[in-house]
Amino acid sequence: MFILRHFDLKQHIYIEIDAFNYAVMSILSELNDEDQWHSIAFWFRMMIDVKRNYEMYDQKFLVIIVMFKHWWHYIENNYHTVEVLTNHNNLKSFMNVQKLNERQVRWIIRLLICNFEIAHRSEKINSINASLK
Repeated sequence: MFILRHFDLKQHIYIEIDAFNYAVMSILSELNDEDQWHSIAFWFRMMIDVKRNYEMYDQKFLVIIVMFKHWWHYIENNYHTVEVLTNHNNLKSFMNVQKLNERQVRWIIRLLICNFEIAHRSEKINSINASLK
């Protein structure tokens, strides 16, 4: 069960993302003064048929793109680097890949203004996966 709290832009935030064959979702959480993480916002969207054909790493990267656009009002003035947590380890090096397709280049250009870092989180401790069970 998620209990949402009010957002404080001075606090450190992280965003968990995941993509499935049919949908994409993410949870924005922040660290409070008692060093506990609390959910601030939840986002879920069904994928259109064309995007269901994307490779899994592209689907997960799509979540980052759309989520940054959707939650820009939380992210743009945050005092800290936003940590993006994913269970797809290959996304950690995505911004440094030398050979990209046109879609990926557009995504990278969009993300250049964002202060974020991609980190790996095991599926076993990913709260998105836990919420679906």
